[in-house]
Amino acid sequence: MTEAVDSKADLAVLVARIKDRIDNFGQLDVCWPWKGAKTKAGPRLKMVRTSDMVPFYQPTVVTSYGLVKVGKGKRKVVHKIVYEWATPEVSKSDRYRLVNECGNTLCCNYTHWRFIDNGPPTLTESEGGNPDAMAVLKQACVELLESMLAVTQPRSLADVMNHPYMVDFQPDLIKEVLRDIGKGHLVESAAGDPGPPPG
Repeated sequence: MTEAVDSKADLAVLVARIKDRIDNFGQLDVCWPWKGAKTKAGPRLKMVRTSDMVPFYQPTVVTSYGLVKVGKGKRKVVHKIVYEWATPEVSKSDRYRLVNECGNTLCCNYTHWRFIDNGPPTLTESEGGNPDAMAVLKQACVELLESMLAVTQPRSLADVMNHPYMVDFQPDLIKEVLRDIGKGHLVESAAGDPGPPPG
């Protein structure tokens, strides 16, 4: 069972409420194992992509992370709460992730977690983003659509959108690429137009 805490609470108050569930809290030279609720661990299938952006499922073993309730129905991993408390400048950003370096994902010792900055959010071309990045994304979409169409015959736009190759692309980009490669009838059929007759 997870311990409920107020999401508006100051990090210091939050850490004070949960630190009795953290072994060795404050001793920087050892792990601080979390004794409370945790995420489920075990084997799972994780979707990854090759360097050619072809998705496939890879078996992996997921490890547990300490978990605490923050507010109504929201949960947060404990190591992230402690990391933000110990390094306040990090809590100003929401575009980062933490990678465990001690081998124990239940460890809450902030010195055992490596900070990785995901950088600023990328903008689309309509928001003033990099047109070269949009061209690369569009080219990747073209290549994956052509690969998909070489082995399957989608009958509708939904068939295309739900294909594993396409799940990471925005629907508007997929529609644009379908029109560009001569498969606009799939887009038009979704809008109620039956499109050109088969054959």
